[in-house]
Amino acid sequence: MKRKNPLTLMLILIICISMFCTNVSAAGFGENAENYSTAVMGKNSAVFSNEGVVYYKFIPTKSDTYDIYSEGLNDTYGSVYDSEWSLIASDDDSGDKYNFKLSCKITAGSVYYIGISLYSDKNTTVSYVIEQQQPGKVTNIEVQTVKSDSITLSWDTATHADGYIISTYDITSKKYKAVKTISSGSTTKATITNLQADKVYRFAVQSYLTSGTGKRYSKYTPLLVVRTKPSDSSIKNTNSKISSGYYADINTKPISIKGNVLTTSDSETVSYVKYDNYDLLIQCYHGDYGSVSELTHFFDYKGYYTIVYENGNDIYFDRYTTNMKFVSTIKISKKYALLGDVVTDKNGYYYIVWGQNDTKGNGGVVTMAVSKYSYNGTHIKTATYKTTGGSDSWETRYPFDAGNCSTIINNDGILICNYGREMYNGHQSNDILCVDTSDMKKCNIYSNYVSHSLDQRVLKLSGGGICFVNKGDAYPRGFDVAFADCNKKSSTPFHFYGDLGQNYINAWLGGVVEAGGNVYLVSSSAKSMDSNALEENQNLFIQMVGTTRTISGSGKRTGTSSYDSCTDNGVKWLTNYSSNYTVSNPQVVATDDGRIVVLWEVLKNDVFVQSYYMVLSADGMIIQKATPMSKTRLTAHEDPIYKDGYIYWTTAGYIGDTEIETEPSYYLRGYAVLNGNKGVIHKLKVGTVTNMLNTPSITGVSNSYSGISIKWDKVSGAEKYRVFRKVGSGSWTKVADTKSTSYTDKNVKSGTSYSYTVCCISSDGKRYTSQYDSKGKTIKRLEQPSVTVSNISSGINIKWNKVNGASGYNIYRKTGSGNYTRIKTISGNSTFSFTDTSVKSNNSTTYTYAVRAYSGSVLSSYTGQKMVRLTGVSLYSVTNTSRLRMTVNWSKNSKASGYVIQYSTNSRFSSGNKSVYVNGASSVSKIISNLTKGSTYYVRVRAYKNLSDKKYYSSWSSSKKIKITR
Repeated sequence: MKRKNPLTLMLILIICISMFCTNVSAAGFGENAENYSTAVMGKNSAVFSNEGVVYYKFIPTKSDTYDIYSEGLNDTYGSVYDSEWSLIASDDDSGDKYNFKLSCKITAGSVYYIGISLYSDKNTTVSYVIEQQQPGKVTNIEVQTVKSDSITLSWDTATHADGYIISTYDITSKKYKAVKTISSGSTTKATITNLQADKVYRFAVQSYLTSGTGKRYSKYTPLLVVRTKPSDSSIKNTNSKISSGYYADINTKPISIKGNVLTTSDSETVSYVKYDNYDLLIQCYHGDYGSVSELTHFFDYKGYYTIVYENGNDIYFDRYTTNMKFVSTIKISKKYALLGDVVTDKNGYYYIVWGQNDTKGNGGVVTMAVSKYSYNGTHIKTATYKTTGGSDSWETRYPFDAGNCSTIINNDGILICNYGREMYNGHQSNDILCVDTSDMKKCNIYSNYVSHSLDQRVLKLSGGGICFVNKGDAYPRGFDVAFADCNKKSSTPFHFYGDLGQNYINAWLGGVVEAGGNVYLVSSSAKSMDSNALEENQNLFIQMVGTTRTISGSGKRTGTSSYDSCTDNGVKWLTNYSSNYTVSNPQVVATDDGRIVVLWEVLKNDVFVQSYYMVLSADGMIIQKATPMSKTRLTAHEDPIYKDGYIYWTTAGYIGDTEIETEPSYYLRGYAVLNGNKGVIHKLKVGTVTNMLNTPSITGVSNSYSGISIKWDKVSGAEKYRVFRKVGSGSWTKVADTKSTSYTDKNVKSGTSYSYTVCCISSDGKRYTSQYDSKGKTIKRLEQPSVTVSNISSGINIKWNKVNGASGYNIYRKTGSGNYTRIKTISGNSTFSFTDTSVKSNNSTTYTYAVRAYSGSVLSSYTGQKMVRLTGVSLYSVTNTSRLRMTVNWSKNSKASGYVIQYSTNSRFSSGNKSVYVNGASSVSKIISNLTKGSTYYVRVRAYKNLSDKKYYSSWSSSKKIKITR
């Protein structure tokens, strides 16, 4: 409760009156209260004020419980009285921000009065609302139990609720259907029965309030997506707790593909397995190496989504519009047995990376090649790599062995391919292949080698650089990241536990993306780097690479890898699955506006449960939590593609009636279980993040006396704001949650640079409701100098303390009530005083001085120090005129209020000082008594001037000494 200041001026109020679905308002009506709607408020409404409170009379036409509250940024206090002026209810801050909010049972036809006062003396417009009480929105809906024929849900109690309605949502008709009604507002748990086994249901809950005018309903909760258990009790496929939040906005298109072409690579086991075939599932799940994707995709230069796959001796290119409408197919005959990868350029040319095994091992065989084709499939030229062979050769004998094939074309038209292979010496590693696409000549521009590289990626950076990523189990044993043609640092940021060359890693390479000028590695792994890692489930992580900086919320990971002690910095875990749940098939893609979208599958007991996606900011902060995508599957060896607000990828598998499913519904690495010539195109909308508000715009960051002050614009709809700070080039760290649009960070050190950014959050602080500026606003902390001013003979002297981090100091002066003018700049941080000699002769003029530390364009705060310039007086004489007395005479300062005589037996006036004040400018002589005979005294004089109950002093005169002899 804040101190109440009565209103002194008449308030002009805007009254917004809402009756159920009808809003009636009257603005600026003053004395003309007849402007009220008689249908709502009745007749003869009146407005009057008394002792700072404005009262409004109203007569409701309907009996009900009403909520009465004010709106806006003003701090208000509200009361409701009956016709006898008996207080019914009053409130201060129960509403939004500093508004009042109260509830009252009101009878139709009776007279009531609303009294409103402001904690302000300003003539301010205020809005208030009278509305029939509404039921609160249901929150925290969760799954408690899941069975094959029933699901139990729970939620938090909603305010003003008489009961709840549980509905299902049909994605085809886009309609809700009520399936259960709860008639008690205190009941927050219900079981929905008669459900079908192994089927996806989407639930929403709303509360209702019963009144004299009928039932009123809250809005629906976000959809909670749950799948019932299979009827076969041996398959435990529960979605409990992990299928919550917003349902993904995703479209799918079943497609047919030429021929029975979609088969898994040699590194994978294909079988229609049962859940109890534990050994087979473990073999699939623990296959810790990548493979060439069976299906490649990209957007061509005409904007068509193109799917490329092989069938027998041919390669097919199927083109679709962004609305997944089929356009055309072209066919190209295979030049070599193995299809590695296919990419396109901005002119529409296709480039196919081929491979061929040297089965005899004698060399002289083309094992790698790159072919260039026109848009209609005409062959242009092929670059071939023929080996020399030999038992000691490090050339490629078996392309794509235990690895992937990842290809890009850089800004100079160089095709760069990072692929896995086995060499003639029997060792497995990655290799880099480069071809100039302008003439299809081989070139050796880039090199990168990782022993036992079991999965590969290559990324083209916005500045022209290249990033190579490999998953290695030997040299090194970890995710290895190497950069070329840029200023980023190569490293092994993430290590795997285990012996040197131990094939089992228990980690899966998701990918690398660039967002906000930073490069991020996203993958899944066991969290531990010790013996526990062999049995742990995989979880999803993100890590900034190529720099010593780390992302917000990240930490260290320590342990042993290849017998060495290792520390991985800046690892941020995005999931925390335990028990039988684990992450599989992680994927990552960057949007045009710098967001990072992470996708993954969740397994339980090696059985597929659900696919999810999550959206992060360009600094790794979660801005949309894990969002389920029903039974949608992901691919393991082909990165998804972002275009114009959507993410695209294509899988193969059985097409269910209403959901995209695999057949059987169990898990195999890769494209799940592949099934004939069926496929599915997936189109996930991420252009507009669910329920995201505008990003707060920081309007000012400045040094204040107590710290660094940050201000930002108000965001419509924001419940709270979260302020983040990073020190220097460090990571973002939360410093405060606030409802205000300003904050002062007091935990700062002078001389240190800090960056600040702000985002919107939910009122409970558990959910981000906006993005944030990843760059933020940066300022160096410069503490405010402590300043003293004094009159000296040559002018006014200004002194201040040293400020750490300052490059110098600016001295400002204003005369009287005028404006500040900079009168001096002190360069360097070794001078801490300055004398303003220009005011030496300006006796009795008032000045104010301020000192601000500076560093570049950054300034400290300041507080002005006032000083009246008083010229000093001369001490004429000091005489021992009578017994134990001395007479002091000095010159006159006609502008002074008086004088101070100071005397002491200490010549330096460092101790034992006594002062005598003489009032009046004309009194220039004073007799001082009670002195000690035989003592020698030192005497000095200065003038003073009274101004606003404060004394200002001139400089001291020269001192004189006298010995008291009588």
